[in-house]
Formats: sequence, C-alpha cells, structure tokens
Amino acid sequence: MKERKLNSFGAKLKKLRLEKGYSLQQLAKLSNVNASYIHRLEQGNRNRPSFTIIMQLAEALKVDVIELIGNELKKNKQSVTMEELFYSNEIIYKGKTLTSDAKEVLLLILEEILDSEWTSHTMLEELKQVGEAITELKEVI
Repeated sequence: MKERKLNSFGAKLKKLRLEKGYSLQQLAKLSNVNASYIHRLEQGNRNRPSFTIIMQLAEALKVDVIELIGNELKKNKQSVTMEELFYSNEIIYKGKTLTSDAKEVLLLILEEILDSEWTSHTMLEELKQVGEAITELKEVI
C-alpha cells in the first residue's frame, strides 16, 4: 500500500474541522464544498484547492484564511497569488488590522488598476471604476 504524506493544508483543515465538531457532511453543507473533496484534501490526496474554496472553508469554519494557509506559505517559500498574499498575512493600516472585507476591496482596487488598458479611450471609465472601488474601501475601513 502506498503511503501518503499529509500536506499541512489538509492536516490543518482536518484539525480545525474536528475542533469545531463538524462531520465532513456538516462542513460540506456549511461551505458548499463536496464532502468527498474535503476528505481527499484532508487525506493529502489533493493539493491545496483554489483560493475561492479556501475562503469558503475558512468562512464555514469561522476562521481567518491565514489559519488554513498562512503557515504553509511561510514554510514553503513558494510563489503566491495576490489573494494568498493578502489573506495569509495580517495587514495593518494606521494601527488597525484590515478586515477580510477591506482586504477584498483593496485587492479589487489593485486588480482594476492592473487590468486597465489605460488608453486615451478607456482612461476615464477606468478611473471611474477605481474611484468607485476606493469609495467602497473607505466604507469598510
């Protein structure tokens, strides 16, 4: 029989699930993620899932995303997406820790800027979209 090496994400997911007293089916229902997929994650049969699924699992477990992926990112020194960078670290602005909502809006602002064409034909509309996102950020900070 082939021995599986548990990855730190799967081990952490299982630990948090058991700490909350959830069965696989309960976590699946709360997170809208298939129970067998969660089981395969916990057993190390699947690599870390998409960031969307990580967010769903963290929300269902009532933990910050950093609890699921933070230590793994630091240990592996791997490349990370902007989402992983934002959600796996505590971000402090003017002495206050940004909430997940604030991080999400800040990420949206960066994406709007990076995805813009920034030509004379698109600039005004793109500035408007960035401005709207900034207004939303001001509301959640």
